[in-house]
Amino acid sequence: MSEAWYDKLDEINRNAVEMPMLTIGLLSFGVLAPFYIVYRNRNQKEPQEQSTSNEDD
Repeated sequence: MSEAWYDKLDEINRNAVEMPMLTIGLLSFGVLAPFYIVYRNRNQKEPQEQSTSNEDD
């Protein structure tokens, strides 16, 4: 399941306090997720991405 949400959830959602909120969002099929889960903004520093294509070409 972590692969499906990779790079979508903010880092704060990975601690024990926020885990019940993440669970509620998943069990409600995402209907309640916008109220409980903080998503990453585009301007935040993103982790180093692994590219499957060769950028040297």
